[in-house]
Amino acid sequence: VWADTVFQRVDSSESRASARFVQALAAERRGELDAMQARLEEVIEHDPHARNSRTMLADLARNRGEYDVALEHLDVLVEIEPNVGSHHWGRIVAATMEDQWDVVRSSAKALGLELGSDSGPVEEEWGPCKVQLRDDTGTAFELFAVRTGPVTARIMEISAPELQPQYFDAKVVFDPRPVNPPPPDAKPAADGGNAEPPVLIFPLLDVLNASTFHAFAVDGVRPTDVQIDALISDLKPAEAVVQVRSGSDYQIHHETQGDREAAYWYLAVREDAALTTVAARLDKLGEEVDGPLVWPELARSAGREDLLDDQQAMISAWDLM
Repeated sequence: VWADTVFQRVDSSESRASARFVQALAAERRGELDAMQARLEEVIEHDPHARNSRTMLADLARNRGEYDVALEHLDVLVEIEPNVGSHHWGRIVAATMEDQWDVVRSSAKALGLELGSDSGPVEEEWGPCKVQLRDDTGTAFELFAVRTGPVTARIMEISAPELQPQYFDAKVVFDPRPVNPPPPDAKPAADGGNAEPPVLIFPLLDVLNASTFHAFAVDGVRPTDVQIDALISDLKPAEAVVQVRSGSDYQIHHETQGDREAAYWYLAVREDAALTTVAARLDKLGEEVDGPLVWPELARSAGREDLLDDQQAMISAWDLM
């Protein structure tokens, strides 16, 4: 109400701009983002250097995936406040999504980050990290990744097959503010401290290159390393990747056949892989191991309904999946 009164009664353009900013904040609280945007744009029309309004517009554009718009605001912000690190980090995010690698390098230099190349996309190895994602219910989960630049990473962990989309081998852009920042006074062991630095966890912002893999769960008796190596070799055209998800103490039990050492694992293959070939090779592996081995979703996806009754019988008898 105060802002509306000021806007109606005061002729000063500066006062009107202040009122518009207050109206924008009120609209944000109500969740009326279009109204908030309109009020903020009126503020910067009056004062192009209104940094709070610019920052809010940049954040809004980024959250909407309008990275070109966000970059326009951030370019102005780094001119107004060249020493504010958050402006440069935001600019790196937007410029990465827009393939503006010269802009990425400019802000990286301002932040004191050394890059290994002078032009083109930034594709380096900065060590391990985790990326925090959310499923359809909003529940957070994390995947191991290799950091490839200031705000990019390649996912190295196969995500649960029941979750879509698959993220294995995807290149993603993350929020550079980790959810688990180390204490400001923490020292790594190499510098005389008593703890190794934690693997930083960064929230996902967007996907640059989506995964091109399908993933399937496999459960049952544990194959030997030799058998797994042979499986991966035979499925080389599908670029098969195996990642064990169970612990070394995982066992399965049958009422009459007793216990078996077991493994629950994910198998990832390229989306264009011939799943009938993959299914046939897993069927062969099932004949080689001493006990049950089941992969019903792969069998179903490969059109091998003839295998499903036997697989379901093993799942029931051994309490698998």
